[in-house]
Amino acid sequence: MKIPQIIVVEKKKKSPIKLIIIIASAILALAAAAAVVYKLYENKLKSKVIGKVDLDGDGETDAIMLDTTGNGEVDTIIIEAPLEDEEIEK
Repeated sequence: MKIPQIIVVEKKKKSPIKLIIIIASAILALAAAAAVVYKLYENKLKSKVIGKVDLDGDGETDAIMLDTTGNGEVDTIIIEAPLEDEEIEK
């Protein structure tokens, strides 16, 4: 008569330190990827002043020309209008 063999498999308890290291590594990898993407697009996120315009000839800048896409062309013109007394009170 054969004696049946019984194999007992014990589950190893997972260490919480291993889980913490995995989570910390994932967070650091995401932060590093975000830093690389920011460095690549840093210059494109900033608008550059291409020129200033004096519309009425009084020597003060009345409008600013901006390059917002980074291709060297004027994309946006901001006109600075003086505020009236009624607008200041609102």
